[in-house]
Amino acid sequence: MPQLTQQWCQFVVRHAQAVLVTSVLTCLALIPLARTATHHTVPNGWLPDSTEAVLVQELTAQEFGSGDTTWYLLFSSPDGVAADDPAFIKDVQYTIRPLRALDDVSSILLYAANDNQLLNDMLISDDGMMSIAVITVSGDVEPDLIRSNLGDAGLTVQMTGVAAMGEDFRIIGHSDLVRAEFISLPITLLLLLVVFRGVVPALVPVLMAAGSLVIALAAMSLLGRVTAVNVFTVNAVTMLGLAVGIDYALIMVSRFREELRHTEPSAAIVGTVQHAGRTVMIAGSTVAIGLSGLIFFKVPAATSTAILGAIVVLAAVTLSLTALPAALYLFAERFRTNTVPSPPLMLRKIERIREQRPFATIAICLALLALLTYPALHMKAVSPGIRDLPQSAPSRTAAETIQQYFPLASTSPIQIVIQPERGTMVEAQNLQRYRNIVNQLIGFEGVQEVQSLWQYVPSGFTAETLATSFLLEPDLLPATQPFLTTNAALITIIPDSSLDSDEQQELVQQIRQHLNEVPQQMTVLVGGSAGLDLDLLTYIANRIPLVLTWVLTLTMLALFVHLRSFVLPIKALLLNLASMGASFGALVWIFQDGHLDRLLGISANGTTVMFVPVLMFCFLFGLGMDFEIVMLSRIREAWLETGDTTVAVRHGLERAAGIVTASAVLMLAVFFAFGFGELDVVKALGIGLAIAVALDATVIRLLLLPATMQVLGDWNWWPTKRQ
Repeated sequence: MPQLTQQWCQFVVRHAQAVLVTSVLTCLALIPLARTATHHTVPNGWLPDSTEAVLVQELTAQEFGSGDTTWYLLFSSPDGVAADDPAFIKDVQYTIRPLRALDDVSSILLYAANDNQLLNDMLISDDGMMSIAVITVSGDVEPDLIRSNLGDAGLTVQMTGVAAMGEDFRIIGHSDLVRAEFISLPITLLLLLVVFRGVVPALVPVLMAAGSLVIALAAMSLLGRVTAVNVFTVNAVTMLGLAVGIDYALIMVSRFREELRHTEPSAAIVGTVQHAGRTVMIAGSTVAIGLSGLIFFKVPAATSTAILGAIVVLAAVTLSLTALPAALYLFAERFRTNTVPSPPLMLRKIERIREQRPFATIAICLALLALLTYPALHMKAVSPGIRDLPQSAPSRTAAETIQQYFPLASTSPIQIVIQPERGTMVEAQNLQRYRNIVNQLIGFEGVQEVQSLWQYVPSGFTAETLATSFLLEPDLLPATQPFLTTNAALITIIPDSSLDSDEQQELVQQIRQHLNEVPQQMTVLVGGSAGLDLDLLTYIANRIPLVLTWVLTLTMLALFVHLRSFVLPIKALLLNLASMGASFGALVWIFQDGHLDRLLGISANGTTVMFVPVLMFCFLFGLGMDFEIVMLSRIREAWLETGDTTVAVRHGLERAAGIVTASAVLMLAVFFAFGFGELDVVKALGIGLAIAVALDATVIRLLLLPATMQVLGDWNWWPTKRQ
């Protein structure tokens, strides 16, 4: 390995200009593709196709023309005209008339456009001042197509629905991304100027991070055309790319400056790649291992996040071992410094207290971490939804207005799809079974309204009468498609408005249990928004043990190969888990419980979006190991020199504390920059990662890690023996 490293370094030194120019031109060529990264993102993709709620979603779209393809238009008059006024009704019809000419529009439901009183009651507000149009399309339709095909009759028109929500997430998420980059990059550059006291040494890590990010975003643009890339993946991968790109370059540049004090540039490149390059490769491997855990969820959004995260890490490692050494060699004199950094006075005081009272240090640190972890025990996880948009988002405003003023309508109802085990759905016996299920749900606790075909059928009609009507007049069947086809029937349940997310999930569970216990002779599937939440949480909870086993095992093996010790990897994993538990607790305390909401500009709703802790776990397991690897590598070097663990810990910390502190501060700048966005989900991920990094760089690495190493003594290195 040393010989291979030396050969590679010789190649880079001989062809430094070519290596650097090739890297720069490659990144520049990918910029146009990277700029389209957000064009192919979706707001979903976190559930497998086999779950019950997803099957309901697919069947409602396939059989009844609803689901993700449903748009809700909310009409009101700026002049205060009532929604049941003939002039208002005429204006609504004029507004939506161009939509009827679109091939993708399969149905439009309007107030006063039919003779069914129940349907009309659903489409007008309680105060009579607003009405709804429910538009069903046959495929993916861009919001701009809907907007551009609305006539202008002077009415105020608001849009909502899953597709409108996804569009708002994309627009606001992109705005948050631009804002975070605008804030983080100048601050990062300023901090690097303070650390390195030179323009070129400060610019290089930023440019390396930017290069790795361009490569990852270009890959995202391509991947989004073949599989689901979640809208939040763009922000998550950008956070990760900036963090690891700057971190790895910082490790390399710091080591090069240290080597350059004792030797000439070509030899300094060899020493840098041999020591810091090895650290970067192991650190990149641990991040990739953490990300690989997402693949075990076997859903498109998680898989694409894992792939893109691995690409940005691979790009950062590759540039750190190619373009960066070439730049270091070409501009070596700009990196040269004769100043030997001395350990801060505060670090010496901490060392003295820790060495004198290692057991007390361990006890205090563990108590602090336990206290921070405690709020995580009452985490209420949900899938991302319209409540995670800012209150000013148009789709959220429209949805909340509908929820408040249209009690019989809902943009997120519980949906039940019924399919016959024998025959067709329009046969008398199956229609009667359909009616029996509807009757069982009327009056069910927590159910405000049950909507089905039977609520629209004239009183006195029996299943036999209805079946006969379909036989005698086949043209009746297309008119029943919102609730009945030959293959399936639909029941829509409006939950009681007083139920929170947990209670709605419990209602779904109770309905499923009740319908399974009573023989129906039908296939009954229960879904909707609450069903999606329930199935997502159940699915992720069932996969977590496998993810943990995979990530912990591979990380321990990677650390063993690097450190040649069984004890240190186990201890590193335990400390990492303790740090993550504390960051999860802080996340819940701030974003779920609503503490610091005014300071951070968040609107806590008592829940935590499930994929935030999932992504935090997979990201942090690798990022946390960065600090661990840097410090343990330096401590191990000192131990091989001295043979005394206490002295090795002291010397290793003195050598690594500066780089760890600088790296942590830079990561904090990157992650906290995302806390200035509008999306609480992105804020939670950024601030959650920042809290974890702050804990990791202080409580864990400066106190708990060295204190436990001091207590364990020579057992730290077992089974390695110093020669």
